Formats: sequence, structure tokens, C-alpha cells
Amino acid sequence: MKIMKRIAAVLLALCLTIPMYSVMSYAASGRVSFTDLQTKTGETVEVACALRAGTGSLESFDITLKYDASLLSFKEGNGVTKESDGVLKFSGKGDGTNKIRFTMKFQALKAGTTKIEVVNSTGVVTGGETVECVNGTSTIQIAEGTTPQTETTEQTSTENGGDASQSGITVSGKSYQFSEDFNSSSIPVGFVETKLSYNGGERKFVRQENGSIVLGYLVDAENKGDFFLYNEEDATFSPYVQVTVSPSTSIVLLENNEGVKVPSGYQKVKLTVNEHEFPAWQDKKNEGFYLVYAMDSKGTKGFYQYDTEQESYQRYVSDGTDGTDKAATKVSKLNNFITEHLSMVILCVGLGILLLVIIIIVLAVKLRHRNLELDDLYEEYDIDVEDLDDEESDDKLVSLKEEKAIEESLIEEQKEEFIEDFEDEDFVDDFDSEDFDDEDFDDEDFEDFDFDDDDDDFDMNFIDLN
Repeated sequence: MKIMKRIAAVLLALCLTIPMYSVMSYAASGRVSFTDLQTKTGETVEVACALRAGTGSLESFDITLKYDASLLSFKEGNGVTKESDGVLKFSGKGDGTNKIRFTMKFQALKAGTTKIEVVNSTGVVTGGETVECVNGTSTIQIAEGTTPQTETTEQTSTENGGDASQSGITVSGKSYQFSEDFNSSSIPVGFVETKLSYNGGERKFVRQENGSIVLGYLVDAENKGDFFLYNEEDATFSPYVQVTVSPSTSIVLLENNEGVKVPSGYQKVKLTVNEHEFPAWQDKKNEGFYLVYAMDSKGTKGFYQYDTEQESYQRYVSDGTDGTDKAATKVSKLNNFITEHLSMVILCVGLGILLLVIIIIVLAVKLRHRNLELDDLYEEYDIDVEDLDDEESDDKLVSLKEEKAIEESLIEEQKEEFIEDFEDEDFVDDFDSEDFDDEDFDDEDFEDFDFDDDDDDFDMNFIDLN
């Protein structure tokens, strides 16, 4: 019975613990709301923002907002600070209620419809619980009115001596004005703000973080702004269109191609990319292929082939028939071949090295035999090697070989003559028995010789004539 009670107590404790952790895993709910307004260009509009918690009292609240700096110019706001162009931040404390309210003032710059949006928001209610908010937006409709004079416009006009024509810029036949009034959210990915000397002062541009591309912000007569490619060498602008070639590589199309030699077989045309026209060259044999002049992130310029069917770009490599550098083309082809057949190339190089080693060994053996032969001849003919140079040594070797060959030939001839004479019948006939009479050998001549068995008196020598 006691065991059953203990088990029940443990189960009850677990049941009480589970909902406790469930409650702690959820945060209080809240909402961020704005007022929607209508205004005209040149007018100042006040936008109200309210922060509400579903339950509990708000102790603090932090919120970050973004807006289009090309349509609105921030003036002021209670508790609101400007982080950068197009970005605002508000930090406030609660008053014991579940609501915090603040206002912001903007000047309308040009006609259009824009929104003020929440980037992030963080609230804390009594007890330390965080507030998860549903974020709203403020829609502002701007109609045509008077031309606004923003701080940026006034500063630019003063620095230029009041002559607005000094900032006039023509790109592709269209007139623009240089502007620094762009927000950070509109900066292209991979670029950061920078300061450069332009038009008599330090101006705000954006530069590629891992490259050499610089962009400037230009606005047209309708106050529509965009980034353009800036050439620091001659302080000129051209359309900026970035094209992704691969996940790790992108190129920027170039409008200026002066001094560039176009490959043969292409005719010049115009190619429209992102509402901008760029010079291009169409392949006469393949109508769906074009060449464009572009620059990569490292600043290297060159031709890229554009396939209209697959809408892809690829670096163009000349085949050497259009007057470009043939040596570079051959090197490129060789590199490609080595890369594709690396194992075969390594095997061939290894066999070549082995063959070279064998040839060297054979030549070394032959040279050693030649030196030994030369030493034997020098020793045979008693020649001092130190008194001869290399050329004389070679001549002497040839002479000695010739002499030795002549001597061997003479010896062979004499040997053959001797054998012929010995086998000749006349040589045998010269020894006639009649020439040796008995009278020539008298017994008295042999009386002095004692022929007995004593070996001491007579020793016979036998000559082996075989």
C-alpha cells in the first residue's frame, strides 16, 4: 500500500512539472502598428507607431525600422535615432501600461507609394518575459507637389558653388545627377560604403569588398535613383549590370570597349540587359551566340560568350584564327589536355625519364670500354697520355688502330705463305736420299761413341715435332 502511494506521488509530481515547463517555453504576444498616410512632395508627414503587449505591462521596447530614403527624408522623432540612410532605431521605457507610443516626421521627396517596415522588434513585460510581436507596416502615398529641398541637395548645391549643372552626368544619352542619398539596404550585396574625391569634394560611393569595382548613385529627372559603374581614371559613369556566371564568379558588362580587337566572324549589334543597352557582337554562323565585353571581380577585362537559348555566359577563348595571341591559345589547349589526361601524361613522363637513364648508362659503358681500349693501346705502344690533348688522343687512337690492323694483316699473310710452302712438294723433294751416301757416314766416325746401357754415356733427347 505504501509503495502504491509513493508511485502515485511521483506520477503526480511529473504531471505538475510538465505544464510548468510548457508555460515557460512561450513568450507573451504583442503587436506593432502604424498609421497610413497620404501626402505630397515637399510636405512633412508625421507617422505614429504603437507597441502593445497582449498581457502584462511593458517595461521596455526596442525596434528597428527601414524606409526608402529616395522617397522619404527623416526629420525627427521622440526616442528615434538615425542609424544610417533608410534605417531608424527606437528605444523606450514603459509607463505601467501595456502600450508604448512614439512618432516620426518625414519629408516627402518624390511621388510614389512607399512603406515603413519593421526589421526587428524586442519587448519585455513585467516578470522578465519577452514579447513576440506581429509587425505591421505604414503605407504612405505621395502625390505630386512642390520640389523638396533636402539637406543633401542644399549641401551639394553649396559645394558646387550653386551651379547645379556641374553635377550633370550623361549616361547612354540620358541625364543624371550625382547623389549620396541612398540607404544601406539598397547597396548591392558584396559592396560597402566608401569615400572618394569627386567633383571638388569627398563623396560617398560604394566599393566591392573583395574586388576593384566602384559604384556611384545617380538620380534621373524623375528622382529615380540607381547605382552606376564608376571609372576612377576618367571620373565617368556607365550602366552597372552584374551577371552571375557561376556560384563563385560574377561579371560586370562594360559599355566602353575602345581599343579592343573584336574576333573575326562577328558583327556588332546592341544587346539589352536589365533595361540597359550594351555593345555586343553576334556570331555570323550561330545567331544565338553573342560576345560581350565584361570585367570580373578582380578587374580583369575580356570577352564572354552569351548563349541566348540557355541564357548563360562563358569566358571566351580565341582559337587563334582571329589574329589574337596564338601562343596563349596553344598554352591554354595544352593545359586543358594535361588536366584531362593527367595520369597518361605522368606515365609518359616516367617512361621518358627511364629511357633517358638507360641511354645515359649505355653511353657510359661504351665510353668506359673505349677508354680501356685506348689505355691498352697507349700501354702497348708506350705513349705518354699526359702529353696529348683530346684531339691528339683521338687522332692517335685512329692511327694506332690502323697500324695494328696492318700488322695483323701482314702476320696473317706470312702465316698463309708458310703453310703453302710447307705443303709444297718441291720442299719435300729437296731432301733426296741420294744426297746422303753411305760413304758420308763411315763407321770410324762412330768409334768414339760407346753405346751401352749406361744412361750417363749417352742421353737421348726427343723433340716432339707435333
